[in-house]
Amino acid sequence: LVTSLRRPARARAVASHIEALRGFLRFQGFVLATATVVGITYCVAMSHAGLLSDKSELMWATLGQLLLLAETSAAVLLWAARRRQNKLSIAFVGGAVLLMQIISVIGTYLTEVEHVARTNSSARVMLLGVEVSPYWMAFLVLCWAAGIALILTALARNREDQRVTPAPTNDPIDDLVVEDDDSDEGLPGRRLIH
Repeated sequence: LVTSLRRPARARAVASHIEALRGFLRFQGFVLATATVVGITYCVAMSHAGLLSDKSELMWATLGQLLLLAETSAAVLLWAARRRQNKLSIAFVGGAVLLMQIISVIGTYLTEVEHVARTNSSARVMLLGVEVSPYWMAFLVLCWAAGIALILTALARNREDQRVTPAPTNDPIDDLVVEDDDSDEGLPGRRLIH
């Protein structure tokens, strides 16, 4: 799956925006299938352990941050697959955003654990309704904005694809080169044949 997201099927080819969109949709299917399997496994394991009837809270804020991290990772791979050049700068930008999002996942998890222990209720995505520092909230907004920007960048159509290039003509008149009449190589007003 990662190979198909990172590199198009043709060797040395650059993925078009349609191929990137198809890869992103395949990844969405993978995410939904994984979430379904993990959810079913969690319910079965909790019921076998006898803990399904106990009161527990899903950590929605942490799950939202993990989903953003996964989507941004796929977007960085797709963005790199769509470019023939500047892959190192894509790696630096994508790596910096992913590092920020990993820090936000860890911080969100720790904050949400403390919130659930105090209030016995889960927090919403981006820790809405939870007492957090305004700096932490600004950092989360920055992480979400950067992640969504990378996703949109990976799926955007290239301006170069939209440009219409004129078709080459085989007109022999266009191939003639007209020299300047006032050149120093001969008489003015006359063309020299070499």
